[in-house]
Amino acid sequence: MPMAALTWIGLILAVCPLAEAFAPAAGLLQLRPALGRAPTFARSRQLGLVMAEKQTFKNFDDMIENSKKPVLVDFYATWCGPCVMMAKELSLISESMEDKVSVVKIDTEKYPNIASRFQIYALPTCILFKGGEPVERVEGVVKHDDLKKLIESKL
Repeated sequence: MPMAALTWIGLILAVCPLAEAFAPAAGLLQLRPALGRAPTFARSRQLGLVMAEKQTFKNFDDMIENSKKPVLVDFYATWCGPCVMMAKELSLISESMEDKVSVVKIDTEKYPNIASRFQIYALPTCILFKGGEPVERVEGVVKHDDLKKLIESKL
């Protein structure tokens, strides 16, 4: 089974309950591939088994501003059929562009304040952040090759 470099903000609640406003004292976790380290495994309905490394961030802004590479954020919902289709495409992006972009997933039902802040009205919606600022936005299911070209044009 392929490793996927996905961040699951939605899984944080199982580890550390967070206030919706992301209080500064609360920690956010970013999951990335475990390279040469003991892996942790997260199970998701949409992606299956994900080998990941745990990282902590103070809040969403800290994560997108202090990332060493651009961050592609997928806003999704667990009940959304197209979001499941997009998860497969994002898995391919995370594998093929692992050294160029971080892929993050935000469950809009668990984090409605973040979804509202970025005016997420359609699912799935992907926003590419560079230096903490949104540089590209895509709504709906986008094939891996098209999304890869779009990301590369903004790097």
